[in-house]
Amino acid sequence: MLYLATGVTVVGLLCLFDLFLTFAVIRRLREHASRLERVAGADRLLPVGARIGAATAADLDGQPVTADWLRQGTRLVVLMSDTCNSCLAEVGAAAGYAGRMPGGRDDVLAVVTGRGAADGHRDQLVAGLREVARVVTGADASALATAFAAESYPCFYLLDRGRVAVAGHGVDDLPELVRH
Repeated sequence: MLYLATGVTVVGLLCLFDLFLTFAVIRRLREHASRLERVAGADRLLPVGARIGAATAADLDGQPVTADWLRQGTRLVVLMSDTCNSCLAEVGAAAGYAGRMPGGRDDVLAVVTGRGAADGHRDQLVAGLREVARVVTGADASALATAFAAESYPCFYLLDRGRVAVAGHGVDDLPELVRH
């Protein structure tokens, strides 16, 4: 009888332990499912061939950025947010890539969105890109981010006459350039 009681107790404890592990696995799967949904939604970029929406802005030098400007030749557009740590990590590579654009600074647009809060990276992003790109910040940057349907940062677009030729979230997603 003692063996039977011990056996039932051990089986009962194993069932409770199994139930605990099952609930832990279910909770973990729910966490991962919500993470995957956020990542899948955040990874959206304009598809190759898409035409950029209409937006006008002025860069920090007061020069206009228009849809006509975007439709002239090949343009690199870099979208970053001042609250994005990945943007801060990518700004050096972005500046290096932009510096190799055939038309130089005139073919590169850097859009820095955000509130410019004290805890943001706006000044560092602008300083890292201003020498190699026309930089847009503030409300104009928000309008351009909307035109490019930016939902996550950083975003890199190579445009060919106003249409997306290449899109990615890092410089590694762009083709290699050789400046002549």
